Amino acid sequence: MDAASPTNWDDDVQIDKAETYEALQRSLARNEGFGIFLVRCVEGERDRLIARLQRDLPKQPMAKLELKTALEDGNLYNRVAAKLQEQPNLEVLFIDGLEKSFEAYIKPGYGGQGDYYKMDSVPRVLGHLNLQRERFRNDFPVSLVFFLSAFGLKYMARRSPDFFDWRSGIYEFVADRETVEKLSQAMYGDYEEYLQWSHGQRLDRIRAIQALLEEDLQTSDRKASLAFEQGNILAADQQ
Repeated sequence: MDAASPTNWDDDVQIDKAETYEALQRSLARNEGFGIFLVRCVEGERDRLIARLQRDLPKQPMAKLELKTALEDGNLYNRVAAKLQEQPNLEVLFIDGLEKSFEAYIKPGYGGQGDYYKMDSVPRVLGHLNLQRERFRNDFPVSLVFFLSAFGLKYMARRSPDFFDWRSGIYEFVADRETVEKLSQAMYGDYEEYLQWSHGQRLDRIRAIQALLEEDLQTSDRKASLAFEQGNILAADQQ
């Protein structure tokens, strides 16, 4: 497995989408037993990517574990174990929604530079991954494919370095400018509307904005306006 440190993992990452897909497909086809594959892409592309891999690798049983809410107990191991008990012949398990368990730890700041990278607190789910990585390796003879945003990938590298170091590969599908602009426009709302949202809805939007703030092709102007939007949501959450 790749043993590069969390600070320089992106030096060897391929950016071309076609080459990245071929590398991911080839790695999953060749992998036998346990493996951690980290895939960066925006949320709208994930199901399409799964469908394409299922079509191109028809002999490998695949399934998706979607985490729709934060894992309050931080125990991803139990969720994976339950999924594999339901489908014991799986060879590839896609895991989506892990970042929902980061939401309570995201503290926005000016320009998107919050204190969420500080090491004084670690999300429970990432602490669990650090401590339980041997159990994952010993008990799950499958390819675990984690879908993450640019922010989520960096966050995992810094806050769960032990688990991150056991990765088999990183595959980045960088969103184009048009996609980044379209997704960013969908993030703007009204303060009065935010007041009506639940705490969980506000945290989810703050996380979604943070993911877009760290997209490679995000513009400086949109970064400023998105950070301002985060501030509005945070202010509404404190009412």
